[in-house]
This record gives sequence, C-alpha cells and structure tokens, in this order.
Amino acid sequence: TGDAPRAFALKLARVTQSSECGYKAVTYDPQAEVRHEVQAGSQKKLKGVLAKHVDDIKMTAGRAEVERIKKHLTKEFGQLDYKEANFTCTGVRHTHKANGDVILDQDEYVASLKPIVHTELVGRPAEEEATTAVHAAYMSLLGALAFALLTQQWVAVYTVALQRKAKQSRNIDVRRLNAVVRALQKDPQKLVYQAFRCKKTLVMHSDSAFTREQDSGYGIRGSNLLRMGVKANGETIYHLLDGVSRSHKLVCRGVFAS
Repeated sequence: TGDAPRAFALKLARVTQSSECGYKAVTYDPQAEVRHEVQAGSQKKLKGVLAKHVDDIKMTAGRAEVERIKKHLTKEFGQLDYKEANFTCTGVRHTHKANGDVILDQDEYVASLKPIVHTELVGRPAEEEATTAVHAAYMSLLGALAFALLTQQWVAVYTVALQRKAKQSRNIDVRRLNAVVRALQKDPQKLVYQAFRCKKTLVMHSDSAFTREQDSGYGIRGSNLLRMGVKANGETIYHLLDGVSRSHKLVCRGVFAS
C-alpha cells in the first residue's frame, strides 16, 4: 500500500534511534542520523553517520561501529544485503578508490533519460501551449531531470527555469527541456571527493540574478556549500556538500528599474 514505505521508515527509525543503537536525526534532514560519543572533558566525538531512504541505508563509520549497527539491524530485519566501497544507492553509483577518493556518478541513470518525441510536437509553433499529452510527458521528464541534480548540479539553474512552466508548458519549453537532457547525456559529470584532512571550515558561494518580464519581474538565487580540507601534499581543496537554486519569493521593485 501507499503507507507501507512510511510504516517501514518509522520502524527503521525506532531501531536506529533506540538506546541500543544511539543515533539521532539531524535538524536539516530527519532521514540523516548521527551518533556522538562523549570523551574525556565532555568532548563529543562523531562515531557514525547514516542516511536512510525507505529500506536503503548508507553509512560511514569505523569498522567496529558498522559491525555493531549491522548486528542490530540483522536482529530486527533478518539477513542484510550489505555492500561497501563500490555500490549503487538510490540511483547514485559510489566508487571508493584505493587512495581514499570517493567518486559519485549517475551515468546509467542519465543515459536512460528519453527526450520527448511526440507527433503533437512536430512542426507546432514555439509559443503555442503544449497539448495535454505533451505536457504530461514534459512533467515526467522534468521530474526525472531534477533527480539527476544529486550529482549534476551544473544543470540546476536550467532545471529551475523549466520548472516555472510546470503549470502549463509551451512547445518551446519542451524543446528546451530536450536540449538540456541531450547536453547532460553528452557530457555527464562525476562528483569526486578527494581524500583530505578536514579543516573544520565551511565555505559558501551565493548570488542572485534578476530579469524584467514585461510588467513583472523574476529573480533567482543560488548557493554552493563546501567543506574545506587539506590533501596529503598540503593542497587546499573543497568538498561540495550541497547546492541550491531557487526562485526569489520577494523582489524589490527598484531592482528592475535599475
């Protein structure tokens, strides 16, 4: 039933957040959990981090901590399908290199996306509203493209722009969506997290852009959140933690007059 995934997620949370496992959900995402251990002097040491999606769990921790959690989960749910170093979770392939680098990609998923080909789109005027059938295909492909943002942040701004036409797309919007998908399939990117020693420093890049649209205006904002660290050779590098691209809810009218 439709409630089955939620019911399982609640049961899983009762196990991972029990006194035996000791994990707690973070405020940013209730499906992400951490466990700290109090050291001498009341200092807390991070022992493990796990992320859940229904019955899929991705975890990073020391070997002893991983084995401890596996034991509790096996006791509650039975034999686990366990993989480490190289695996695919929620459509994202993880590759752990011998030098400590971790590479994330969605190559197979991106390759499976199918641009919209429909008889009701052929030869139709660009500014004409898409037919019901074409718009349905537009929404389906747009949702699939949005899922690729887990690793393909470089198309986020295009995806957000196309989402503005979610209520009613035009033929030109459908063709633009096809163009973005084909560009993505031609050059899918990989997220490479190089091994480093964390400097416990977060860096954020953010910006906004505005455009005037006849009698109205539109603003879009974006940001990248990164973690700073140092490689073994002393080089400073960054890990991408999150990327956001969204519309501005409120924009000062004077922005569009300048």
